[in-house]
Amino acid sequence: MRILVVEDEQDLLESLVEGLRLNSYAVDGCDDGCKAHELVSVVEYDLVVLDLNLPGMDGFQLLREIRTVNAEVKVLILSARDGLEDKVRGLDAGANDYLTKPSTSQSWRRGSGASCAAGLPSRIDFSPSGALCWIPPPTRWRRPDSP
Repeated sequence: MRILVVEDEQDLLESLVEGLRLNSYAVDGCDDGCKAHELVSVVEYDLVVLDLNLPGMDGFQLLREIRTVNAEVKVLILSARDGLEDKVRGLDAGANDYLTKPSTSQSWRRGSGASCAAGLPSRIDFSPSGALCWIPPPTRWRRPDSP
């Protein structure tokens, strides 16, 4: 499984990438929307963890671009924007789930499962070192609106 993490906060980017790699996922990290667009144009990802406040190209525009290249990739928005309008806009643009940051281990457990399809991680947890880690799902999950 290949995951792209797009996050402009360097500490969070490194923590997410490290936690995912420790759990045996192939992960690319990127801190710029334009660079992320280049990556999704040439690499087939299974999951994109996407911040909205990005240099180069904002997350909403990047999400639209991602959907033109790969309509099937799962996209989890992880943003400090916590307003209902942003959440609706992100989900309407094609995100599978929307989580706000800062986020606790509990909210990752509740929220990120909704963004994951079969074989993708169902939640994120904090490791003893403080890094965020994806936890594999115990069962298959699908969006309520899919067959």
